[in-house]
Order: sequence, then structure tokens, then C-alpha cells
Amino acid sequence: MFKKNTYLIHLDLSHNGFKETECNILAKGLKKNHTILGIHMIGNDATVDPKGFLNIEKNYNISFSHVYSRISNKLQFGTKSTQELIDMKVYNNCWICEGWNAIKFTFHHRTFNAKEYKEGDSVYVHLSIENYEPDEMTPDKKNVYTLIRMIPPGELKYYFSINKEFFYVDPKSQSVPFKSDFMDLQNVSVMHISKVNIIKKIIQRKDHFSESIVDMLTCIPRPVPKDKIEEERIKTPWDFKNSIFKDYKNDNEVK
Repeated sequence: MFKKNTYLIHLDLSHNGFKETECNILAKGLKKNHTILGIHMIGNDATVDPKGFLNIEKNYNISFSHVYSRISNKLQFGTKSTQELIDMKVYNNCWICEGWNAIKFTFHHRTFNAKEYKEGDSVYVHLSIENYEPDEMTPDKKNVYTLIRMIPPGELKYYFSINKEFFYVDPKSQSVPFKSDFMDLQNVSVMHISKVNIIKKIIQRKDHFSESIVDMLTCIPRPVPKDKIEEERIKTPWDFKNSIFKDYKNDNEVK
């Protein structure tokens, strides 16, 4: 259903008691869907991550049910998250209900004075909403790396890295001393960070839906991993002249 459906953009599957098997089926189909902007999974053996993927999580804390609510019948962004929930950083990772916004991250080695940079290096942005896991950025012809991500309202901390080895903050953006918490310590790279950039107040999106809302988005849910895209690019169409059958000779017709 998820693979073929291009009309559904908001879905509530809360408290269906889906177990690991059912959730794996949903997760597999959802990977091919890039139009559902918000899916609610509380009360099942899965959670939704900031990119919209389903992750199996058997021991999810059901007590969060009093925080997360059903989807609204209003065709509008930002109908559920209150300022109190934003301050608490409590997210259901629903781009619609919580009014997420698109933020563009940019890295250029000259701006960052990144002496370790070499052309062709991989550059990543690390976001606090994902426990600072690396997210690869895309370079243009001038080696300017960019990445657009949907971000929840409130505060966001982030930093950049080259090849996940050399770490940087944007000198033109606000930064603060890095203070790790228990969750951060699961990520080894954050132990090398002294400062992180910070956006203190990402506004909550409040606009209404339109018929072309998905087409207008600058980033899509559940993006295809970059390595998969590259894999598809290097595939070439089958050609008889380059195949193992190129030396095959047709049988002569019987006269």
C-alpha cells in the first residue's frame, strides 16, 4: 500500500498493537514512499525517526501516550505541539502535527578554514535531533556542500565533519560550548567536540495544506541513501553488443 500510494500524506496507526513482524512489513513498504509527511506509531513496536523511517523498538515507553495525541482533522501544520512540549523537546517526529520546517546547512572549506579538506572528501552535518549521527552532504561543482533537512520547532545544535574525522562549527553562525548528556555519550565522535552551532528558536510552521504541498517541499521524507543513488547511476542499460552473446551466430536457414 505504501509503495503505490502517492496521495496519502498523514496517517495515524497509534495503538494497533503491531508487533515486530507487522512493523517490519510496514517499514519495508514505507521506505519506497516519499509522500507521507507524518505517521503516528505510538502503541506499536516501532517508532518514527526524524527522516520518517520506521525503526523497530519493542520496549517503547507506553507512558508517552499522554503526551502524543491523535492527528487533527484540520488541514494545517503545527496543530499539536504546544510551547511547553517544544521546550521539553518532546517529539513524535510528525512533520505535520509539530510544524517542522526545512533548514539548509552549508559547508565550504574556505569559509570554515578547513585545512584538512581535500577535493572529493565526504562532508557530514551532525544534528542533535539524531544524537549527532553523521548525515552526508552533497557537493556542487565549486565544492560547496549542502543539505536540506526538516527540523522540529525549538532549539537545534549541530556541527560538521570531514570524513567523520575532522570536526568544525560554522564561524558565521552562533555557537555554544558543547555539553554532552547521557544519550550523546553513545556517539563516540561527540567526545572530540568542544563547541557546537546552535539555532535557538526554529519557528513552528503553521500554514495550511495545499493540493501541491508535497511538490513544494524542498526535501522529502525517507530520502534514498546516497550510496544507493550512486549505485543506480553506474548501472548501464543492457546492450547485446557488450553482452556475453555478442559472438553468437544465428543458425542458417534450412533450404
